[in-house]
Amino acid sequence: MTPAADGSSSRDTSGPPGPAGRRGWLSPVALVITGFTVIGLGLRLFLLSRPGYLLGVTQYDDGPYFGSALRLVHGVLPYRNFIIVQPPGITLLMSPAALLAQVTSTAWGMAAGRILTVLASSAGIVLVGLLARHRGPLAVGLSCGVLAIFPGSLVAAHTVLLEPWLTLFCLLGAVAVVDRDQLARSSRRLVWGGMAFGFAGAVEVWAII
Repeated sequence: MTPAADGSSSRDTSGPPGPAGRRGWLSPVALVITGFTVIGLGLRLFLLSRPGYLLGVTQYDDGPYFGSALRLVHGVLPYRNFIIVQPPGITLLMSPAALLAQVTSTAWGMAAGRILTVLASSAGIVLVGLLARHRGPLAVGLSCGVLAIFPGSLVAAHTVLLEPWLTLFCLLGAVAVVDRDQLARSSRRLVWGGMAFGFAGAVEVWAII
């Protein structure tokens, strides 16, 4: 307590944050989001750890997506020097993994792209929880739980596919532009949300829907 100018006392708030600040991280909603994110990440990593899934061939779409990034880092431009049927978003997102492939191998570059896709899919669980957090733990649990264990989401995250990235950027846009049940009043949030939705469209045109 410190004396005020009028002789009364006032509470000194300059010290370190107390238990109230830490309780936000231990709220039921935060614990539900954390729990389902860990479950979802664990399931996706388990699927990726199965024989042949990290370094083997499990799909046919992931080859062109990752291959377009490999060609880009070598200076070969999509739509000019070669054809890719999707927008350029996945090519840009896989560029860091393609650069890693230059110092390791193409197989390990693809593995890095698959791990990044797992992380993107798991981040979507957090974002769904943030969208529903004002509805309470039950709504958050249902939202996060469905995305964490939904078979389609699990399968899509096992390699370099568009859907986990499309979902991630659509959810980023939704978290930015939606404040509880209405549009955010902050122009900055609307701009960032629009950019996220725009990049989602650069990953796959289904973002429009």
